[in-house]
Amino acid sequence: MAPYLLVVESDPDLQRQIADALREANYELSTEREGTWAQRSLSIRVPDGLVVNTRLSDGAGFKVASELRRDPEGAHVPIFFLSGGARGVSHDAEMRRRFAPATCLPAPVDPNSLLANLLRTLPPPVAPVRVRLPSPTTPPPADDEQAREGAAVEQHAPQLQAEPSSPVNISGSLERDSFAQVLRRLFVERRTGALLVVREKTKKIVYVEDGYPVAVRSNALRECLGQILLANRRISADVLKSSLQQMQREKRQQGEILVQMGVLSPHGLAEALAQQMEAKLLGLFAWRSGNFVFKEGWKTEAESVSLDRPTGALILEGVRLHYDDNQKDYVLALAAGKYITPTSDPWLRLQELSVDAKDTQFMSRADGTLTLEEIMNVPPVPRDRARTLMVSMLEAGVVEACDQPLADLPLAPLALPEGTGHPRWSRTELAAYMHGMRAQSHFEVIGVTVDVGGDEIESAYVQKAKLFHPDGFRGRSTVVRELVNQIFSRLTEARRTLTDPGLRKAYLARLERARSYGGGGPDAATAAEQVYYTGVGHLHERRYAEAEAAFRQATNLVPGQPSYHGALGWAIYRRAPTDRKALEAATSELEHAVGLAPDDPWVRVSLGRFLAETGKPQDAVAMLQSALRLDPLAHDIEEEIRRLTEDV
Repeated sequence: MAPYLLVVESDPDLQRQIADALREANYELSTEREGTWAQRSLSIRVPDGLVVNTRLSDGAGFKVASELRRDPEGAHVPIFFLSGGARGVSHDAEMRRRFAPATCLPAPVDPNSLLANLLRTLPPPVAPVRVRLPSPTTPPPADDEQAREGAAVEQHAPQLQAEPSSPVNISGSLERDSFAQVLRRLFVERRTGALLVVREKTKKIVYVEDGYPVAVRSNALRECLGQILLANRRISADVLKSSLQQMQREKRQQGEILVQMGVLSPHGLAEALAQQMEAKLLGLFAWRSGNFVFKEGWKTEAESVSLDRPTGALILEGVRLHYDDNQKDYVLALAAGKYITPTSDPWLRLQELSVDAKDTQFMSRADGTLTLEEIMNVPPVPRDRARTLMVSMLEAGVVEACDQPLADLPLAPLALPEGTGHPRWSRTELAAYMHGMRAQSHFEVIGVTVDVGGDEIESAYVQKAKLFHPDGFRGRSTVVRELVNQIFSRLTEARRTLTDPGLRKAYLARLERARSYGGGGPDAATAAEQVYYTGVGHLHERRYAEAEAAFRQATNLVPGQPSYHGALGWAIYRRAPTDRKALEAATSELEHAVGLAPDDPWVRVSLGRFLAETGKPQDAVAMLQSALRLDPLAHDIEEEIRRLTEDV
């Protein structure tokens, strides 16, 4: 059985970092932010280990430690103090004496140092910790709340299944595509909508925003909040029964009743609701059969909590919990004897799967120079964990299996450089950063000089792009996430242009032409870039009329830039997707972009995707095939062609 830890930390970011590290190490845990509620939690279940900050928002963490020691069952439970300030060696020694066995970790707290101490004192099991649910043969107690959710799922499922076939919708079978692969496709295409997954009588709807799962609803009565809390020993069977009876009498939500009863804190309730929702999603990784259909544009109803783990991290957790040896063997067999190479698409390659230092060290070996067997034979992590990581990397699309080693230097490390992390950018700071990028050339955006080569550009790009990958900003506000998306897209566009010899040559020539544009006045190229990226911001925020105006201004300043015309085409279409004249004008702009840069595969990809979305899949396939001929190693183009040909 996994050791159960209680983590008491008022800083939400630090608490999340600690919780992620401990869960990945197979610990069972619950968290609290206030000492008062932590003491109540101790009265319900004594932990195997207590992690507590000495300075909490409602007082000192020593009160929590004292409460634990008063219980005979907690007399010898190890305590790990997170120091909230400089208190001196003598003070730490006194804490160890009073609360022995105890360990004091100084600020700033490093989750990896905490984990190392816990591993020495309370080693977890090698096997993954699973949420314990009652047997399917055991009828769950009546839960009106889950019954209402199930009824809503049953109501919406026929609407999703009846949606007419469309290039923007997705459907298929889990016997052919694993659930992880379905999530990866939604992520890489940055979809927003609802995914219905059906197996026999069980139905689940996964709501997705910009490629990230944010909510899950299920008609399975066993997946109710009370059952999750009971399985995790957060409440007793008597409390569950009492709360259900009160629900039925008062017609209130179970979580509200449990908080009123004093057995759950508001934070504990939010954590339990998130665990309940995550358990519903992760259970889908165990499905080897069933059908799925995705409908674009569907929005979830207001939820009290939402999933905030990145897609890659969810895939890793799903593989860890629900892939058996046969399933892992199947995935690894497809890559046997091949070189494991970072995926070319930075959106996929720079995903955040794990924050564990040993995991990231292992993942960094997948640099395109070693075969699967060479990576797996000398891992810095146990072999079972290495298998889980490699399967997850392949399923999430972080890496791909290639017949030949990567000819050039590795595209990018699959983790943040040592000693770095995601800074806590404020919305104002991100807006200012994005505003500054709009006035910069591609070289300035990445932070390199005009004379540097591709390797230096790639290295500088990774340093910035990893910090701004949207995975690091899950749980933040919509405005923050939109700003981060814009920054990441701007960085990636600059990197793509400067690392492709043809695109770089054309970009430098365009800058040179613009510098000699009509004597005096502002530099036309700089002005066009500013206007263009202003338009990109409008497009991200669905202000299509403003985006169209900005892109028109950019094409007027620099008429020969294909990306400006392609963006203008998309803005025209998005502004009036059902208007015939707008459709013709959009098509004209995108075709003009291809004419301006016939050797640029990605201009052709943009037109191909436009043709697919506007109901011309055969023309789209032909255009994408022409792009693939220009860039035969672009596996994402090849994958897009495969999907379209299956639908045609």
